[in-house]
Amino acid sequence: MKIGFIGNGWRTQGYLRIVRQLPQLFEISGVLFRNPKKAAAFSQEHPEAAYTDLDAFLSAKHDMIMLLLPRQVILPYMEKILRAGFPLLVETPPADGIDQLQAVWDLQNKYHAKIQVAEQYFLQPYHQAVYALAHQGVLGEISNLRIAMVHDYHGISLMRRLLGAQGKTCTISAQEFSFPVLFHCGRNGMVPDAQEVINDRRKTATFAFSDGKVGFFDFADEQYFNYFRSRHLNIQGVKGEINDYDVSYWNGHLPITTRLERQDTGRESNLEG
Repeated sequence: MKIGFIGNGWRTQGYLRIVRQLPQLFEISGVLFRNPKKAAAFSQEHPEAAYTDLDAFLSAKHDMIMLLLPRQVILPYMEKILRAGFPLLVETPPADGIDQLQAVWDLQNKYHAKIQVAEQYFLQPYHQAVYALAHQGVLGEISNLRIAMVHDYHGISLMRRLLGAQGKTCTISAQEFSFPVLFHCGRNGMVPDAQEVINDRRKTATFAFSDGKVGFFDFADEQYFNYFRSRHLNIQGVKGEINDYDVSYWNGHLPITTRLERQDTGRESNLEG
């Protein structure tokens, strides 16, 4: 599959690493840069794959295009890509606000386009296991949850799926706070001998859905990387509860307590991984 990329940020680099590791499946058919110096540097490794002009990029042969730009500038690129007839994978979020989301929907209808939004957290192994337990009836009817694991729209996506509240209206009340924390790890890795204390923004919100279910959202900016800001998920049903990896439920006769465990290869002398 020939994949064209628009953008060269942190997310793009992640996708490019995957493509390079699976050459039997994927090929970089082009990368569109807004910075000519970055384009020149990229062309040293991938001759004829670096572009700085959108029309020239769209004239190349792509099986699909990944649009990996900030939400505020996505729409004009999206329309030109769809008009050219390419399937499109767009990073989250696909637009900046309700009006732009409606515009994306209008573009999809206008061009009968194939658009996929790269919302991936619900596909991760832990969340798949939690979803299976919640929707197999092990916990009984789910009434509420508290998610302090992923930010903003990702957290709301998981919340709605786990509560079965996709498309349901809700009333939202929210607050934002700021607390000091030592910055010692980020996208670029660990910071040796870290000393910088930063203000960590923390958002809390209550989503009261029209069917009586409630989602409690709680996330701080540092939770993805900071070793002192852990992530948590608590789901409560009539007959049970999931608290991070601990599962408690009623089996019809007495309460049962068990635990979710991820089996990894390469541990304790295992030679698979």
